[in-house]
Amino acid sequence: MSRAMPVSYVRVTGVERITPRTARVGFTGEALPRLLEDRPDQQMKLCLPREGRSVREGLLPERDADDPYGMRWYEAFLAIPEAERPWMRGFTVRSYDRERNVMAVDFVLHGADGPASRWGAAARPGDVLGMVGPSSLYARPLPAARRMLLAGDESALPAIATVLEALPAGTGAVVYAEVADAAE
Repeated sequence: MSRAMPVSYVRVTGVERITPRTARVGFTGEALPRLLEDRPDQQMKLCLPREGRSVREGLLPERDADDPYGMRWYEAFLAIPEAERPWMRGFTVRSYDRERNVMAVDFVLHGADGPASRWGAAARPGDVLGMVGPSSLYARPLPAARRMLLAGDESALPAIATVLEALPAGTGAVVYAEVADAAE
């Protein structure tokens, strides 16, 4: 897998409300098979459109192969006029179905104030987003342990779930998760 932070586009295949405040969005894209690995806690950034705009293919700058840390790409991203520049937010890949080429990403719907919540609540099949990463540069193997302690709020649940699914047989886990209420 590439260690660079690749830039690609993903298209919504479906949206499912898995709790009252969480939408699971399925994405497909040509680059997914070469970007996604079989490991937990794959992090990437999604580029979400500003209100009244869309993220069209070709809007985001291409990654420069001679720029190992991606700073020139980020400078080019920031040079996009603010009214057109997508919001960039970090997410964890919840799952990837290689056979169907569909990546699932969970959006916590905190309300209409945040761009990710607003977009996740309104997502529809066919919508396009830009994606930066994931990169194996940030991959870390799970530590050898008899028991793991995992903690986070509802936005950390996708990462916690992928770690739990990847635990070796015989490894226990204790999870502390802060959520809005029992329905979550």
